Amino acid sequence: MTDRLSLGDHFLLPQDHAAAWYGISRDTIGRGLRGLEAHGLLEHVEWHKRAPRAPSGVTSERYYALLGPFASRLRRSRRPGGKQAAEAVPSPA
Repeated sequence: MTDRLSLGDHFLLPQDHAAAWYGISRDTIGRGLRGLEAHGLLEHVEWHKRAPRAPSGVTSERYYALLGPFASRLRRSRRPGGKQAAEAVPSPA
């Protein structure tokens, strides 16, 4: 059995798609993500990118990473106690 998750170390989880993907509301997934972060099981990095059609010309995406017993073996080895900040995520193409 491998120690791989279906999503990589940093994954995008748009709350707007929660209902279609998982059958739960945007509010429910938001509460769940905040709860996981509050318990030290999840962290996020917000990445800003150009979006010419957005009113401000910029949009942001949150990339999540699981921590603690849910973290990948590689990430656990780099994060003693799971308390370091998330690494920068390369800009999506």
